[in-house]
Amino acid sequence: PRPGDITLWINEKYEEGGNQPYAKGKGIDLNGTNVKGALWMPKSDKMKGRAFYLTVEPDNYVAQNKQTNKEEEPTDLPF
Repeated sequence: PRPGDITLWINEKYEEGGNQPYAKGKGIDLNGTNVKGALWMPKSDKMKGRAFYLTVEPDNYVAQNKQTNKEEEPTDLPF
């Protein structure tokens, strides 16, 4: 893919009204950073078939957050 392109594929785990995105995939943002994207269908009956929500985040976002939020284990145990 070129910078600014994201390819999304239908998510096989998608169920209407569930918590999975309708489609998901990967690409490159305009700065050249690898990103992952997800296309969500609204749960509201008023918006169904009329709109989608697109979320994009750095591809390593989850790994970075797990490392920074990980609680350190004590090294000296009292027993």
